[in-house]
Amino acid sequence: MDLRQLRYFVAIVEHGSLVAAAQHVHVAQPALSHHVSNLEAELGKKLFERTARGVLPTKIGSEFYHRAKLILRTADQAVETVKRGGEMAGIVSLGVTPTSGLVLGLPILMRATEQFPSLKVNVVERLSGHLYEMTRTGLLDLSIMFDSRPAENMDVEMLGADEMVLVGNADMFERFGIGPTVDKAMLATLPLFLSSATHFTRRKVDNEFARLGIRPTVSSEIDSVTLTMDAVEKGLGFTIRCRGTARGPHGKFRTARISDGLWIHRFYLHAGPVSIRSVACNCLVEIIKSVAAELIADGTLTAS
Repeated sequence: MDLRQLRYFVAIVEHGSLVAAAQHVHVAQPALSHHVSNLEAELGKKLFERTARGVLPTKIGSEFYHRAKLILRTADQAVETVKRGGEMAGIVSLGVTPTSGLVLGLPILMRATEQFPSLKVNVVERLSGHLYEMTRTGLLDLSIMFDSRPAENMDVEMLGADEMVLVGNADMFERFGIGPTVDKAMLATLPLFLSSATHFTRRKVDNEFARLGIRPTVSSEIDSVTLTMDAVEKGLGFTIRCRGTARGPHGKFRTARISDGLWIHRFYLHAGPVSIRSVACNCLVEIIKSVAAELIADGTLTAS
């Protein structure tokens, strides 16, 4: 077995087709099939199922894929580190939700750039459900999301929490007479911009409304943090988001705590076990943890 065989194997898994994989790695399809047959013979296991829709990895094949990806990443990183004279280098894919990206994304990138200039962080923004599956299946190295579900071959650690608050502009706060806190009676009357039910945040908000026994006035459902905050900044309504979102780069906002209970969103770091992470991945994990600790220290996040 050699790295070339592993690269061919990974290409087939990721493309789901021998034809597409052969084009990607610039090898004739018969030669690619021959390499796969040799690999399966060496391992003594069937790695692929041939279907009318293409080729799919078997259960053993899926497990081998994750290991092969790690080996290839480690090998590529080792070569890059040597080329750069021992400086830490490599590529790490990091998934963030729109909210965790606003609160943690920029500080993490700034710290990574400062400490390891040759470390490339590829950031992907998705909803928590999508990030969970992408990290579980190895498409992402790390992710920061609201989902705390454990998964096989994945470590989950809470980074910190942020309070969910009512967000609006100054004119709207004065128009509705809103002070530092807002109660459930007032909350039910306010025009709100909320995400759709597919979002983890919306489901949490709906659960809190149900607990309070009120039906919110939802003016629009917007699955874009940027557009939501722009609409709120223009005075079209209010939203309920993590306090850190209101501190983001979208404008100046007023916030009010919701008096009927403390609404908390927790940020969780999902990562493969330490034993199978690349060195670059472990470096980024430590950066993420240190950034989260500093945000807790300065009051941006809380520890629980």
